[in-house]
Amino acid sequence: MEVIVKDQLQKFWLATEEGWIDAIGHSIHIDDIHLCVVAYDNKINVSEVTTGMRVAEKELSFTDLLNLQEKEDVMAYYNKIGRQISQLFSGKLPAIKQRIDERRKVTHTRLGTQPPIEDVDME
Repeated sequence: MEVIVKDQLQKFWLATEEGWIDAIGHSIHIDDIHLCVVAYDNKINVSEVTTGMRVAEKELSFTDLLNLQEKEDVMAYYNKIGRQISQLFSGKLPAIKQRIDERRKVTHTRLGTQPPIEDVDME
């Protein structure tokens, strides 16, 4: 499976019990599954973009934080996370895509149309 991590920061809208909430992060594409990776409170959260379904969450150690000071290091780390998730998805893509489609319908019914994803310029 192909893993693509975009280095452009984006504003994503994730579905929560409280409604759509915005989160700034990076996009990870694994084949045609669109994920976002968002860093917060010394954690990395990976969610499916259209449903807000959490795929993974990882606590960052002090060493991780020290090693992730440069953008290139962060992108390499996110690429590693994408490859790990890709391995988890291997052989399960049809079931995963079906689950995403089901959750997308529920989310749309509950919250309405998702606001658009936007590029963010942090400089």
